[in-house]
Amino acid sequence: MTRHTTTTDPAPRPARAHTTLAVIAACAVVITAHLLGIAWLSETVWGVPAGLWIVPAWVALAWLISPKDRAELPGNLQSQPTPLPIHVPSPAPALAAIPRHHKGKKGTRARAATDEPPAPALAITRPGAHGPILRSSWNTSGLKERACALASRAAGTLCGDRAGEWLDDHGPGVRPLVVGLRISRDVGSAVRGAGDTADVRWVTVNEGGEAGEVCRRLGLDALVTDGENQGLCVVTPERAGREAAWFDWGGPRPLSYFSVFPMRVDAARATLAGQSAALYDRPGSAGEVLRALITAAGLLSRHPRRLSAADRLMGRVSSLRAVDGVEPAWEGMTRLAEAVSAWGESAGSASRVGARVSTAWLASAAVPAGVDRVALMESSSIPAADEPEVLLRLGAVRIAMGDEGLGIDAILRADRLLRDRGVVVGVDPVTLIQAEMEHGTFGELTVGRVAAGICLACSKTPADRIGYVKEDLLEDMRFASWLVGRDPERTTLIEVFRRLERARRSEVFGLPKAA
Repeated sequence: MTRHTTTTDPAPRPARAHTTLAVIAACAVVITAHLLGIAWLSETVWGVPAGLWIVPAWVALAWLISPKDRAELPGNLQSQPTPLPIHVPSPAPALAAIPRHHKGKKGTRARAATDEPPAPALAITRPGAHGPILRSSWNTSGLKERACALASRAAGTLCGDRAGEWLDDHGPGVRPLVVGLRISRDVGSAVRGAGDTADVRWVTVNEGGEAGEVCRRLGLDALVTDGENQGLCVVTPERAGREAAWFDWGGPRPLSYFSVFPMRVDAARATLAGQSAALYDRPGSAGEVLRALITAAGLLSRHPRRLSAADRLMGRVSSLRAVDGVEPAWEGMTRLAEAVSAWGESAGSASRVGARVSTAWLASAAVPAGVDRVALMESSSIPAADEPEVLLRLGAVRIAMGDEGLGIDAILRADRLLRDRGVVVGVDPVTLIQAEMEHGTFGELTVGRVAAGICLACSKTPADRIGYVKEDLLEDMRFASWLVGRDPERTTLIEVFRRLERARRSEVFGLPKAA
């Protein structure tokens, strides 16, 4: 039976420190410190000057932190066998065309837990994208790992942020994601048995205590625990001053322009109500989406703003660092979007949470070559199509990709949801739109973002006052440098105002719906 410590990674890259260079560097440091007046280096310890003891200690530390093949996990983490062999799937067909008005059918994928899971009805796969996300070259063997962890914490305290950023580019190696499972054996088997696990190491955690503290103490990228009402909770490590951008993926953020198009989507936790029951009923779809969600949470917990130098020295290198030409964060988020697209609402609460997160990513991040942004956005937004933030992102991407009519339709539906639910926008969107037009630059999603911002600005504005907001923003458009010579984009924004105003007046005066 294959174990999770088995890997399909390529041979580790040679990274062991050269002994001669380590000795020379240690001698240089000791001599420089002595010349600067550090007197205790001349004092004898066991008959030898203290400075000479630093040289072999330096060389030993360099040897300990040098990466090599992975071995076993420390004693307080137990590696569990998986019921499926670990493999890297062969490339699947390219991204299929997705209908704009897809309607999922509930129950079509229900099956017994022992049946072989069939292929999803909607297969969305990037060619050649499903290899290991993280190519590991990190040493995780017993005593050496403990010594390395102790040294890295000390180095992190002394070196600070700048050394950590340097380590992202020149660090010793990348450790695979380590996800702890503090849940029942049956639920854990359903999570581990979903899909390939070449880039994730699943371990059983027996320690109690607060989940975030356990993650930090054991060096986990994520910890899955039991939640309320047969739910699950995925917790990621946070450090003081390095908090996550999103507290809980399980609930929407306070509505604002920045929550619709966030710069970061990493979360402290993801609360999944009723997900344990969904795993029992639909182990295939629920397990696949849940595993993709856990992997994405672990990858995003390695955002540069959440890592210290100690984290990087222990192998938790930034997920935005490209390894062998592959950016791990994009690989993980693409897998999540594909899993949500393939299984729709059949995966329980993980589907809605995955839709909320993947649409935020697709509407904000730069897309690498080979990814069809609009197709993934169309399909992955279905499980959360009743959330105004998701509809605004969908409308922005449609407009950005040239589908103006359907983009404005999505924005009108979002406007109706915002008003029906009485959602209050926290920060004045008009100010932010004006700042984007005055100081922003033209990009793929700029017009779509401004169109969605117009909807936010008008959501609490009476129908008879939308014209005033329109006049103010049109005046700003005249001086927006990125709109110079782009009359079609300007016309699109004016059309958004016209359709919003007509939709409001039709509700008040009973006019026919806007064409």
